[in-house]
Amino acid sequence: MRTCLRRLTAMVLVTLLASAPAGAGGTPKPEPWFRTAEESPSGAAEVLLGHEVVIRLRSPAGELTADERAQVVAARLASLLYHGLDPNTIVPTVHGGEIVVAASGLLIVTVDRPSADRQGITPFHLALAWSNNLRKALGAPPLEARVETGLASWYGPGFHGRRAASGEVYDQYALTAAHRTLPFGTVAVVVRPDTGASVAVRITDRGPWVSGRIIDLSLAAARELGLVAAGVLEVLVKTWTVVTEDGR
Repeated sequence: MRTCLRRLTAMVLVTLLASAPAGAGGTPKPEPWFRTAEESPSGAAEVLLGHEVVIRLRSPAGELTADERAQVVAARLASLLYHGLDPNTIVPTVHGGEIVVAASGLLIVTVDRPSADRQGITPFHLALAWSNNLRKALGAPPLEARVETGLASWYGPGFHGRRAASGEVYDQYALTAAHRTLPFGTVAVVVRPDTGASVAVRITDRGPWVSGRIIDLSLAAARELGLVAAGVLEVLVKTWTVVTEDGR
């Protein structure tokens, strides 16, 4: 199985890279590739762009080993580059309830908690690191984490099934939230500093409109934080933003 997947992935990479157009100004694009744990000096399965290691995978996920995941991620990158990937669209986001790295809404890699734990960081920050590795290798400006402190509340039954400000239908059982200014689709990690509990949500609505409150969580997200009974709690809201030339 693993040998067949490796051969198939190699064939896909060779085919796509051989026919891929050059980047802007005729500049060759860095080629995606992978190294299995046996070949990697770090002892982890690695995904590379050119000669740069952009993702290290140390744990299995789903039914795939770390080696198999590296092969699949390399093939995804090759396909995205072949179809004109815009590196500015590479960001952390949430897909199927998990934190992932995506480009133009298309999955690149899922962040597994064991890989984040081994590095002593959260899955969100690992997604941010992988996103920046990819963006740097492809010439896009980096992203940086921002932290906002304030009160979180939640909303549910009275709004379930209604249209949110983003145009999506609000689902109280999805991990979403309302924020006054963050762009729709932004991933925010909400943390309770008193317990360390955290949840990743996607911004789909506007609010809250009560002074002092900075985010309104769905019922599902509130349950993750133990917020339902309390109603309002102090939280940290972690997001990302593009670093511009003047550092803002």
